[in-house]
Amino acid sequence: GKLVNRYWNKVFLLTTKYCKLEEDKEDIVQETFIQAWQNIKRFQRNSTFFFWLCKIALNLIYEKRRKKKLKTVSLHSLPQDYLKDESIISPFEELEIKELKERLYQFIEHLPREERIVYKLRMIESSPYQKIIRITGQSKTAAERCFRRANSKVSKFLQEENLSRWPNQIMRALREY
Repeated sequence: GKLVNRYWNKVFLLTTKYCKLEEDKEDIVQETFIQAWQNIKRFQRNSTFFFWLCKIALNLIYEKRRKKKLKTVSLHSLPQDYLKDESIISPFEELEIKELKERLYQFIEHLPREERIVYKLRMIESSPYQKIIRITGQSKTAAERCFRRANSKVSKFLQEENLSRWPNQIMRALREY
């Protein structure tokens, strides 16, 4: 009951965004929680429970669309540019990016204090080293070294998390941070 109360509105909002038929929205949300309950042993803790619920809901939406044959499009009818456009992100990827951005923010927040400050100033705010030196009181060499260490750690994190697939979204996320 607590999980339903906690996530019902969020799953409903997701369903509202991707489900066209009004009468199907409530059914999909209910079915999402039923399937989650029935398959709780399959839940892998390497992602959030909400992300897992969203995957279930989106699968149900796509399944309903297939059954009702709503808006079916052949890949051959799509322009070639559409298929190559990396800016087009599926709902699954959108959710994955959101979750990964949150983990990136948490990772940055857990950098050592000096590295975190220099990294945010340099990478996120695009501050010149002169400003960083004034704020931190470090020498330029120390600030550069601090930035390289932080940047190396963040780059390694991005590779480990496979975030390098979405460089534009990650850069946008850092600017929004």
